[in-house]
Amino acid sequence: MTDLEDCKNLVEFQSPGTPNFVVPDVHNNQNFVIAYHNRIETVKWNSLTNDPSQVLKIFTDINLPANEAINYGIADTSGALWFGTMRTDGTKLGKLWTYYPHPRASVLKEQKLPGIDLSNGIAWHVYNKEIFYCIDYVNNKILSYEYDVVKRKVKRITGIAFDLESWYELHSPRLYYGHARLGRMTIDTKGRLWVPLNGGSHVLQIEPRVSAVYEIIRIPAVKVNACVFGGIGNNVLYVSTLKCETNENCPDGDQGGSIFTITNFDKGVKGEDASPFVFPSLYNKRNKS
Repeated sequence: MTDLEDCKNLVEFQSPGTPNFVVPDVHNNQNFVIAYHNRIETVKWNSLTNDPSQVLKIFTDINLPANEAINYGIADTSGALWFGTMRTDGTKLGKLWTYYPHPRASVLKEQKLPGIDLSNGIAWHVYNKEIFYCIDYVNNKILSYEYDVVKRKVKRITGIAFDLESWYELHSPRLYYGHARLGRMTIDTKGRLWVPLNGGSHVLQIEPRVSAVYEIIRIPAVKVNACVFGGIGNNVLYVSTLKCETNENCPDGDQGGSIFTITNFDKGVKGEDASPFVFPSLYNKRNKS
């Protein structure tokens, strides 16, 4: 049985804008890479004392097109930064970027994703670091891709890990009415994906190797936005939700806008540690001088 309760004892991180992503720094557990308003910087923040954040570096070499806005981001297993953007003109188009810092010449590179016009989050395969999963926002699918770690290039699609529309047509009883989209997913140490349904009031545990749903968890909010594991044992699933707007048809008592924790999983459920962003040592020395 899965228990659900409101998240307690939160500490606040004050950002000049709405954060698009936060990634830890491998060299210091009080340093984080944060993005907001298409600006990416490293900040120092002590989450225990909640001291005011201090900007350590602004990545001025990350220049994005004016009509692109950062949507999400993570680090890969080698420590490079990956982030997705979406068009600001309302069209369902976007790009996936990688950033490799170097003391002399950093590399910002666009990664071509065959079969996807707009992505909405990625997760790296637990056992094979040349495979990652990516959400196809337009077609409501999770695709798997092969990545060349030497050439730093996405090679090809390796398969469809999950198709929400096809699965929902066969599922009974109905979980929701209306249209839901796949939200920001996370992955556990067994390689299973935990995927929120934005518009569907649920979180799905998916085994991507066989496209099977192993667990369905109801959330008391329609717009379930993102999932991430945390806690001392990395065995607590944090689920963020969005508030319903006044013109949206949401049920009475909808608790959107809250962060929920899911605990008391079956033994063995544990989140895969988030990969940190790796700054080369020469890069750090240059910025301290």
